[in-house]
Amino acid sequence: SETGQDEIQVVPVTPLHNMLPERRSSLLPGRSASVVARYISKTARLIGANEDSNEIDLNTRTLGMYAVAVVVDSSTRRVNRFRAWLTTFGTLAFVCMQIFVLSSVIFESSYPTCNSVIDCPVGSFCLSESSYNICEDCSHMDEFFVSITHFEETCPTILSAEKWDHGDYVDADYNEFPLVPNTKIQKSKVKEYHCLAYNHCKETDMDAKKGFDGNCDFITRNRQKMHPQTWSLILFMALLWTLPMCQDIKEASLEEIVLDHYLEGSLNGPAEVIRVALHLRIYLVPFFTTSATLVLLLTEEMSSKTLITNFLAISILSEADNVIAALLLNTRQNQLMESVVKNVKGCVYGAVRMAFIWTRVKGLICLVLFILTLCFINNFVNNCDRLSIFLFQIILYSAFSISVASSLFSVIYTRTAIQSIRERIHVALIDLFRNFFAISIAYFCVELVYIMRFGMDGTHANYRFIWDFGNDLTLIFVLSIVVSIFLLLIVVGLMTLRH
Repeated sequence: SETGQDEIQVVPVTPLHNMLPERRSSLLPGRSASVVARYISKTARLIGANEDSNEIDLNTRTLGMYAVAVVVDSSTRRVNRFRAWLTTFGTLAFVCMQIFVLSSVIFESSYPTCNSVIDCPVGSFCLSESSYNICEDCSHMDEFFVSITHFEETCPTILSAEKWDHGDYVDADYNEFPLVPNTKIQKSKVKEYHCLAYNHCKETDMDAKKGFDGNCDFITRNRQKMHPQTWSLILFMALLWTLPMCQDIKEASLEEIVLDHYLEGSLNGPAEVIRVALHLRIYLVPFFTTSATLVLLLTEEMSSKTLITNFLAISILSEADNVIAALLLNTRQNQLMESVVKNVKGCVYGAVRMAFIWTRVKGLICLVLFILTLCFINNFVNNCDRLSIFLFQIILYSAFSISVASSLFSVIYTRTAIQSIRERIHVALIDLFRNFFAISIAYFCVELVYIMRFGMDGTHANYRFIWDFGNDLTLIFVLSIVVSIFLLLIVVGLMTLRH
């Protein structure tokens, strides 16, 4: 300057409270939006209804996302259609294998294989069939003896005097009747085995005086061992067990959002195949996981060690998709997934928010269903043979209810301003019948497990967890295929009408 002194430039400074207006109300006393506002904001963020939920990585890096990327990739759609079909059917087969494994856990735990009555849980005996030996509830003894009186009148003429007099010590165990595989009881020995097996049930079943009916013994005894410490451990482990389940639902939901962004409303074969796999993961696998966990807890020894082991084992199955993807997918395939989701980010905020809300709702339903079933299992299962039936009914009714509720909600909730109520109903019906088709595919997998385990002869009369057509398993199998095809035709017809 002319005076030779440095000029001091005055720069206006914005007060700190003006720079942070959203924090000002929380620092000043007497404001209404203080603790309650912060609580509501954190709750909204927790359920996925907050704006922060928009910042989500849509690339789940799973087999499902890779299949979606292959289907929507422009080069694949123009040139390599076979690659799209192969990838989508491979992904669907992997999800079906998850259901197959979980169904096997339910069947195996409900009907353990055996070579002798001592292999079976308390209250059951080893039933020797034509091609397999399984543990059946002692209530099936009425097929051989009408009552204890009939047993006491008949068996002295069948058993030797020594065995009858020492019936409390002689059992149908390995020493007397080892039912090893490929070894059938001689016809002359069948009645003797039935007498010893009946005596085993009479000595061990807690409902022997009531015709062996009224309780599933090993479930009742396990429930009696569940003291407050056990319940505390179950609740804690159940919360951790819900996390991978919710994660898988969220990943499948995000993958469907990406698929819809590119191909919503289009008739695309590979896209429909991958949709079936995604709907199986969203609506069926969580309830199969719940039932499989329940059957392990109800049939295994009730201890801290077995509880933790069973929860962890089922959680690993929930993470199978991520584990296989980490092993099989390379850098080039990950780049393909990144390129596909890059154009989707920022334009599906509403769909992502609703996916987060439904993920938490379904996880909470599975958790509540799990706890309530443990509490009241004795009110629903009074016979061990009904355990698998009850667990599969939980899966069917829960998946059906969630599917209907989700479709109704999609009609009420306006996703886009340009959709009329008629269009929303049409889209909801397509989604509903897709879910029904996914349910039929899931139970087709269950039927395969049953046939592989029990055969097609229909001698195992407890296969009635969906419908009751007697013991004609061939008829049941054919009807399952017909129902699946019928539901698929409905989906195709609705999509054609939409076009």
